[in-house]
Amino acid sequence: MKLNSLLSFVFISILACNGQEKGEVYNSEKGYFNDGTLSTGINFLGILTSDSIYSSKKAYSIIVPGSFKGRNIAWGSDYFTGMKKNTTGPTVFFLICTYDTTETQIVFDKNGNLDFTDDSIYAIEPGKWFEVGMMNHYENAGQFVTRWLFRRDVPDSQYGWLHKGMTSRWKNALPSKYVMFDKRNNFRRVLLPDSNVVTLYDYNVNGFYNDKEDKIIAGDILKNGRLIKYQTWTKESRKNVLLPFKNNTYKVISIDKFGNNVELLALNKILDTTEVLGDFRFIDETSVNRRFEFTAETELTVLYFWGNWCVGCHVQGPSFVKLINQYSGKVQFYTFNSGDKEEDMLKYLKSKNYPFQKYRIDQKGTKKLYVEAYPSYLIVDKNKRILLRSSDINEVNQFLIKNSR
Repeated sequence: MKLNSLLSFVFISILACNGQEKGEVYNSEKGYFNDGTLSTGINFLGILTSDSIYSSKKAYSIIVPGSFKGRNIAWGSDYFTGMKKNTTGPTVFFLICTYDTTETQIVFDKNGNLDFTDDSIYAIEPGKWFEVGMMNHYENAGQFVTRWLFRRDVPDSQYGWLHKGMTSRWKNALPSKYVMFDKRNNFRRVLLPDSNVVTLYDYNVNGFYNDKEDKIIAGDILKNGRLIKYQTWTKESRKNVLLPFKNNTYKVISIDKFGNNVELLALNKILDTTEVLGDFRFIDETSVNRRFEFTAETELTVLYFWGNWCVGCHVQGPSFVKLINQYSGKVQFYTFNSGDKEEDMLKYLKSKNYPFQKYRIDQKGTKKLYVEAYPSYLIVDKNKRILLRSSDINEVNQFLIKNSR
């Protein structure tokens, strides 16, 4: 009897402790994108020559309408998971029927069943956004909602370089045009009464905002797209995360499953938001897994994360090598391969004769450093403060011109 009473007291005490902190509930905006270029993705289209398409080295058998047979139909896909990873297909697909300067006809596999005979053909005028929602066939609770834009290649842009790299390696890609898609519908914005803005980011694009890798960001990415790259502002969407602003700090009490609202507690204090390079481990040239020891031999240090599988790394690699040679002795460089087997990395470096360290880093290490795009450059000062995160070699070059001695 005494034991039962004691357990009841402990249980009630735990409930009381958990219920101590109460915050204010703030609603999020329902629609969140405009016709700008922020947070756009890109799809390079391959020619469909059979009833099978290949994505991420996996073969998918699809059903194509009879009227499409014998035509050079282009296909594309986009990453989209549901909640049950063991049963969920990883992608949603679309077919391009006609693709010219006046009109583009496209079929979206809206129910995710890899059967295009039960889907409608949409006519899209190039240069104008088209919004579409697609359901995951294995779990219809999640919905992928995005907008699409058909464009010609822009030769001097980063997308232009990626396109050239893509078409030089995969000959079945379309030669001069590509599809862009606007992913900002994966964001929800919460306006706070003190003029601060919190952004919710549906990282895995499944319609939910409280998954393990979803993000809650202290700031408005419409005004500052860099916020999504910074560790101090970008946190996993979990309880008790602190969101630092210049005039206040908020504690996350809860997040609605669908991102409709968040409960936040204003702490009425200011935190230091300077991002510092965290500790991480890597595999050195002798295949030993060890802790990275930061030594400030120069004013600036550049950490470069790359992979042989990364088209952008192939495109930007030669320009990065030029920077290494140009700033030799003035800037310290570290290079980390991610996603390749050791033999593949060594073979690639030998073929290119690049002066890279033969270092590798696993997904656990890149996650600790918040490396989410490739190629990825981190510029760090002597105090380990991260001064720049970028995936654009031109931006890195301009930074070094202005700040290196």
